[in-house]
Amino acid sequence: MTIGIYSLYWEIPDKVYIGQSISIETRYSRHIWAMQRGIHDNYKIQHVYDSYGVPSLNVLEICLKSELDNKEKSYIYEFDSIHSGLNICGVQESRS
Repeated sequence: MTIGIYSLYWEIPDKVYIGQSISIETRYSRHIWAMQRGIHDNYKIQHVYDSYGVPSLNVLEICLKSELDNKEKSYIYEFDSIHSGLNICGVQESRS
């Protein structure tokens, strides 16, 4: 169980999604499960998956649970992943 910040990355079309989890491996599996069924909550991720397939998982930083929201905000800003990436909005709350 890895607690931290991760990215889903598609080399083509060079798009990234930034997320947080208290179990990155489990969260990645849930992303894949939803994408494969065409029901991912994030329409941007679903569209890129439908066109380019399974993304790479990159653990960006391992951190404490209490640090997740602030660290995720920082990476979303660093990667500009709302405007030029696949995040729809900023941090809402800590999630699994």
